[in-house]
Amino acid sequence: MRACSAAALVAALAALAGLALAGAGTASCAASRDDCEQNPLLACGPFAPGAGGVGGAGGAGVCGDHTQNAGEACDDGNLVDADGCEADCTLPRCDNGIVDPGELCFLDPPATFSTTQPGSRTLALFDCDDDGDLDVFTGNEPSGTGIGAVSILTNDGAGVLTFARALDTTLFPKGVMTVLAADATGLATVGVAVHTATAGEAVEIFHGVGDCGANVSGAHETKTDPAPPLGTPPSAIAFIDMGTTQLEPLVLLTNGTLMVPNGANLANLQPFDAAPGSNDTPALAMGQLANGGPEDLVIVGRDTGEAYLVPIDTSGPPFWSVGAHFAIGTAPTAVAVGRLWGVSTQIVAASYDDSLVLVASSDGSTVDSFPTSGPSGVPGTGPRAVALGDLDHDGDLDVATGNGSLGAHSVSLLVNDGAGALASADPPEGSRSPIDVESAPSAIALADLDGDGALDVVVLSISGGTGRVSVLRARP
Repeated sequence: MRACSAAALVAALAALAGLALAGAGTASCAASRDDCEQNPLLACGPFAPGAGGVGGAGGAGVCGDHTQNAGEACDDGNLVDADGCEADCTLPRCDNGIVDPGELCFLDPPATFSTTQPGSRTLALFDCDDDGDLDVFTGNEPSGTGIGAVSILTNDGAGVLTFARALDTTLFPKGVMTVLAADATGLATVGVAVHTATAGEAVEIFHGVGDCGANVSGAHETKTDPAPPLGTPPSAIAFIDMGTTQLEPLVLLTNGTLMVPNGANLANLQPFDAAPGSNDTPALAMGQLANGGPEDLVIVGRDTGEAYLVPIDTSGPPFWSVGAHFAIGTAPTAVAVGRLWGVSTQIVAASYDDSLVLVASSDGSTVDSFPTSGPSGVPGTGPRAVALGDLDHDGDLDVATGNGSLGAHSVSLLVNDGAGALASADPPEGSRSPIDVESAPSAIALADLDGDGALDVVVLSISGGTGRVSVLRARP
């Protein structure tokens, strides 16, 4: 908002007081309504002489006078955007450039960008070129006897991604999987690649990825597990602050083993049985389950249908302990942690077999389920990935899932009512859920890639053997 001239302000106040100030006039503000559009007391507002407001002469109404006049879709008595009635007395709508509460507007179909690598499985976002825009990293599974790689796609600030380079990993070139995480604090670690082969498990860390990998050559660190190797593929990674100069990686293997930093020798990892009884642990998440407490790990067991809690105490040793575990639902394939409603944190999982989002209290005493299908007519079956974020700008965390089963590939958007329920998006105008995407998602993230204040949906998948990043850009 631009301020009106001092003369116009004096004139408006004088008009309210019934005074006549010679020479002050009202023309300067009436001729440039934008200068005072949010102040109804000024001479171009509803109280201007002749506008029909207080002290006016009973003329035609104007936008902002709290009366819906001809040509106005609404009039809430102010000239403020994003309050249910826009400053120009129109109703909220897509493509008006205003981020309104309850708005769900996405460009469809999504824009797609190639990772240029086969087997893209995992996704991380990080501003690697320090331009204020999030760039995209993908972890790519090697093909045959090939070498795993981390693809870097730079963001031009408008949500358009360009492949910059692939960082070839050096450990175990016959690895069966490469998974990735990013150090969101920007301390030292940007990407982590995990490899498995008959030789064992290890983590390769790329330090100081300045210029998005242009200067990363040689800046590697490896952490290995003690012999004999476990020979089990990894499924997920997280980072933890153990009070050193950089964050340390935690690596979840598919058999429920968590490879944790060796407190005596941080160059090595050591195994910890984090999910007793499970031999299929596809995902982990980190979050503060107890108010004011330290962060904990949550692991889901697809074969057991349980959530496993791993309390973390970085003041240890011991740093890790086996916590509670409880039933959460059939075949959970992804997990996230966040406060959706109430005063406590919830555990959010995706059930692949039942096509449900499962929301559990942190102690497992309650588990609610919500379908990923919805009114759009696009199948929302087989959720593989889950992410949390305020998609509709109302202050509550919503849920997005990447779905892929029986040839149906989609993204589901589940809107949070703030009172204990999620429902597939079905706004009067905008994007209905689920939304069709090119191929089956393996990872999903929510972030504002183009700086418009609204979250975009970033989906990683494989099409024709090559990784594809699809971006559902918000269009406020």
